[in-house]
Amino acid sequence: MDIVCITNIDDVFQNNNSLLHQKKVLEEVKYATRMVNCSKLYTFSFELFEELDLEENDELKIFYYADVVIVDLSINIQHSSLFYYLGCRQNIGMDQNIILYENLDDEDKLRLKLFCDNSITFIPYKLAECGLCFICTNSSFLGNDSSSAIESTKSVAVTLENLLKNFKIQSKVYIKEKFLSDLRTATITYSSEMLHKKLLTMKKYLNDPCVLTVDVLYNMMEAFCNVQDYDGVIQLVKDVQVIPDKKHFIQTPLLQYLYCFALNRSKKPEYQLKAMQLIEHSLSKNEGLIPDLICLYGRIYKDKFVESIFEDKDALTNAIYWYKKGFEMQPNLHAGVNLATLLLVAGNEFSKSEELQHIDIVLNNLIGKRGSLTSIKDYWTVATYFEINVLTENYGKANKAAEYMFKLKPSIWYYKSTIGNIKLIYEFRKNRGTINAEENYF
Repeated sequence: MDIVCITNIDDVFQNNNSLLHQKKVLEEVKYATRMVNCSKLYTFSFELFEELDLEENDELKIFYYADVVIVDLSINIQHSSLFYYLGCRQNIGMDQNIILYENLDDEDKLRLKLFCDNSITFIPYKLAECGLCFICTNSSFLGNDSSSAIESTKSVAVTLENLLKNFKIQSKVYIKEKFLSDLRTATITYSSEMLHKKLLTMKKYLNDPCVLTVDVLYNMMEAFCNVQDYDGVIQLVKDVQVIPDKKHFIQTPLLQYLYCFALNRSKKPEYQLKAMQLIEHSLSKNEGLIPDLICLYGRIYKDKFVESIFEDKDALTNAIYWYKKGFEMQPNLHAGVNLATLLLVAGNEFSKSEELQHIDIVLNNLIGKRGSLTSIKDYWTVATYFEINVLTENYGKANKAAEYMFKLKPSIWYYKSTIGNIKLIYEFRKNRGTINAEENYF
């Protein structure tokens, strides 16, 4: 159980008597938290909440998501910022909040209770001559006579201990949802360089077990891939693999795909070899086979073919085989356009190949289902339409698609990936002497 205590013991402007009272009550809080085996007690001052702006930082996140917040509201000053943040806690369902108070008159106490709901428990206390803080059961504790002020022999520590024992470790589902919302906002708002910095900042919140779930990990890995920080993805996987109750996440098919994708894109031979080994392991056991992973195997062989300056025909054959397998498992744009490109490179012609004509029909239908070209916001969908029209030598449509591609303003590496396929097609048509005037102009 994580507990936050808000107090004013650092306030240099309060008198020695008030400071003594608050130090004593903090001791009672610490004693109570020890008795319930509190995993972590954070102590913040009121000044922190006056200084904070409205953007979340580490301290605010700790405050928001603590299982219990205890506030010593003994100094009669305005705490509007604190109650704003308490309201934020209530808004996300964190309803275990305790307010300790001394020196509040009846009117102030009544005002507080009227606008606060059952998510806040009020505990009045008084410091006795013996140095202990005792609970006051009625408003007479405000009187000058200390003997009449103490209406109970139950200490603040015992009262807090009993309360905390009945409190529960609260569900932190909201923490994860807030993280995902922030991540979605960041990917929309920031450019590649700024997004990368934001991702590195957000990564530290994955240390919270309430945040680190399969879907959060997938979205973070995908975001790192999109800014081409493949080493960041690999390190993220390494970090998760040492967490006993989380390491199995990496075996999830989609996470396995992103991990292998990053290993291959890192262009480090040892990582590329590891990517192949992981995919081969999945293939041999027939486990976690999704079209993306199978197509990635095709991509690895395609890269080998290109890197051999088009000499490695076995790599070309294997690339075609695995892209075809992925396309047959589930027809999709990525598998289809790469398969069509490689079939063309292997010597097939659209006018004579039923397979190429079938792929063309399927891809156009899949794109059409996503809406008109002008309404599609996904770069890869528009890029596939562009590529398939280059393959079929329909350059009028290809030019129109190219316009929309650039209007979407994706990362530069998206363009490089698309142009890589176009160059591949151009080289093989040029070598076969099939470049016509229109294509040469294009």
